[in-house]
Amino acid sequence: MALTNSLKAKDLFENIKDGPRIGDALRQLGQIEEQLDHFALSLDYFQQALKIFNSFNDNIYIVNTTNDIGNVYMKIGDLKNAKKFLLKTIELSKEQHINSTLAGAFHDLGKIYTEAQDYNNARKVLNKSKTISEKENINLGIIEAYEALSNLDYYENRYN
Repeated sequence: MALTNSLKAKDLFENIKDGPRIGDALRQLGQIEEQLDHFALSLDYFQQALKIFNSFNDNIYIVNTTNDIGNVYMKIGDLKNAKKFLLKTIELSKEQHINSTLAGAFHDLGKIYTEAQDYNNARKVLNKSKTISEKENINLGIIEAYEALSNLDYYENRYN
């Protein structure tokens, strides 16, 4: 149902040539396909949305869609592309002062470094995520940072 309605909305926005809303509809389709584990379709929709957002210099949506793409690459285990898109998310989030996305991207990058057994870099970026989350009162971000740091401690045999 959500997929059908989103496709209809996209078609209607295309009929009236509402570019930013087409991008939003494409991003929503990407999110739905991601939830359905249709990752190739999800990436395609996100890439289409990103192209539209770039053409309108819609910076907030550029940041969020870049982050969406990085997260899909994480889910499919393509850590190289995930890292590339998350680093871009971090860069853009800093430029636009979007701290909630910045904290989340640092957290996700920490998970990538942990999986790659690059524990020093993992700890650095996870602590950045925690610091930003604490400063911005992002409770879930704080909790997730502590959980990720706990997992990292476990992998490094640091139990105290």
